[in-house]
Amino acid sequence: MKESEKRFIEYWSKKREQGAVKFSIITGITYGIFVIVFSKVFAWNFTFTQKDIGYGILSLLIGITVLGPFMWWHRERKYKKLIENNANAKKKSKKRKK
Repeated sequence: MKESEKRFIEYWSKKREQGAVKFSIITGITYGIFVIVFSKVFAWNFTFTQKDIGYGILSLLIGITVLGPFMWWHRERKYKKLIENNANAKKKSKKRKK
């Protein structure tokens, strides 16, 4: 198993303890803030209108309800696959030793 895979397993096992809801909320808020800030920076317009506030709320909601759960699902799938591959590799190495 690669070192990056071991780090991911360690990182994700800690994140799993927090739960999917908390992960989705944190990810969604981070995404929403990122979208709001960079849309203003690239537009060279640093004033907020009513429309901008609506778009900001929309980006937060999309981040929390779509992006967060998708990222959880994707990382959970990767985690389970790595754990399964690691278990299979251990079984194969035990069979070779016999």
